[in-house]
Amino acid sequence: MTNWRKDNWIFFQRALKDLPKTYKLLDLGCGDCKFDDLFKVFDYEGADFKDFGQKIIADFNEKLLVSDNQYDIIVMSNLLEHLFEPEKI
Repeated sequence: MTNWRKDNWIFFQRALKDLPKTYKLLDLGCGDCKFDDLFKVFDYEGADFKDFGQKIIADFNEKLLVSDNQYDIIVMSNLLEHLFEPEKI
């Protein structure tokens, strides 16, 4: 595991540890879900531009079609640097 991924793991572990496991979590830019041990204890959905077997396949340079309050937690790790206009997300 790379240092930056290890740092992300520690951050997510601390940030998510006390949240109800019934929460619905959306992982933007999930890829092959390197953090699945942390995320999949929640009601998990992943989203990425490429099909990794996740529920949502989307172009993050376009508006993501999800409803307001559809998710309790939205996470992303190392996604913004891949977008043309990250402020739109």
